[in-house]
Amino acid sequence: VIHADCDQSTPYNCMILCLLSSYLMLPLHTRSSFFFFLMIRRPPRSTLSSSSAASDVYKRQTMRFSPEADHGGNAGLGWARNMLEPVKAKYPEISYADLYVFAGKVAIESMGGPEIGFKPGRSDVDGPAPPAKGSVHSPDGRLPDGDKGPQHLRDIFYRMGFNDQEIVALSGAHATGRCHTDRSGFWGPWTYSPSTFSNEYYRLLLEEKWTPKKDHDGKPWNGDSNPQLESPDKKLMMLYTDMALVQDPKFKPWVEKYAANEDLFFKDFASAFQKLSELGCKSLGSSSGGSGMDTKVAAGMAVAAPLIGGLIKQVVGK
Repeated sequence: VIHADCDQSTPYNCMILCLLSSYLMLPLHTRSSFFFFLMIRRPPRSTLSSSSAASDVYKRQTMRFSPEADHGGNAGLGWARNMLEPVKAKYPEISYADLYVFAGKVAIESMGGPEIGFKPGRSDVDGPAPPAKGSVHSPDGRLPDGDKGPQHLRDIFYRMGFNDQEIVALSGAHATGRCHTDRSGFWGPWTYSPSTFSNEYYRLLLEEKWTPKKDHDGKPWNGDSNPQLESPDKKLMMLYTDMALVQDPKFKPWVEKYAANEDLFFKDFASAFQKLSELGCKSLGSSSGGSGMDTKVAAGMAVAAPLIGGLIKQVVGK
């Protein structure tokens, strides 16, 4: 369970962006995880009482354990969590919550992406909530679905305080990774270099002719349950939420800007990524130290970074 120390006064669901690219380089794409993000959600207020115990549980993010670990939007993420267990064992002073966010930062940078700001201070809880408190878990289906349109994206991200530009910037994470039929039901990568972080996703959105996928490995494709589009050579895919970015008149200008200017994309993505990873969190420290605990954690992070980077290179090499 990731305890994000969420501010209960915020109207948005607490969502922490975790393990982005570590997940992307494994067969981990899930239908609801539109950006391949492991998203940690805060439960709705209506499920909680005003007691101090309920208030405490309200702050606790429960992704590592059932029932949230079993949600469709989290399918396959156990691969990435298991990959990071040796790092956690070697540096136990780092919380799981910080480790997951930090791994995403390192993975992006290892794939040639922008430097991402990071502040430690997220804390964990030891296990799932008792059955009597099962209702405090975030409900399934709170993450974006790949077969929806622009309004769906806005419904998901506006409630967390993101604007159209930030939605398009975060979508650029689809430059990396791929879909797998045994995870999301979808299939294929978005770009020809799925282990390189770049602005290629936007260029392909604009320049390729995308048509509905009809078949796969010589068999008819089930477009009713898993509708997606493919490139003329059938090697790349796009989801309908991807196409929404070029069909919507407010999204498309940002797609065009990022396709033409990778530096701008990197700058805006880094900002939106850090914002999402800190959303709803409070009392985060400085990456350069601060309190004694922050300094200890920061030192552990500095040593852990090459180890995480090495794990990522091993996966890419397979």
